[in-house]
Amino acid sequence: MKVLILGFTDYNELDVTMNKLIEDSQTFLFNIICGGLEYSENKTIAEQWAENNGCPIVRCYEQSLDKLLWRLRTETDYLVIRISDRTPQWQKNLMMQLKADGKHGTVIR
Repeated sequence: MKVLILGFTDYNELDVTMNKLIEDSQTFLFNIICGGLEYSENKTIAEQWAENNGCPIVRCYEQSLDKLLWRLRTETDYLVIRISDRTPQWQKNLMMQLKADGKHGTVIR
């Protein structure tokens, strides 16, 4: 299962969320999707979590936001997202597109 993680700024919150997902779904094999408009040496919280838990990372980098969103939409099986007042609109839109595609997820508010 390819899991896209968005919006988390606290590693411990992400860890608790992912452990609950593992417990609830009894799924232990994840590929964590990480990406952006350009590669960075700085690891995201999602990449850190994946590395600490032995999960393979699927890297998605595109030069335009439209291409990146399309790729994330087609690659993602499950979305884990932290929603706040500061959540960028593109993340909310992607969440709704995935929902419209019949894909599931976990939303933390």
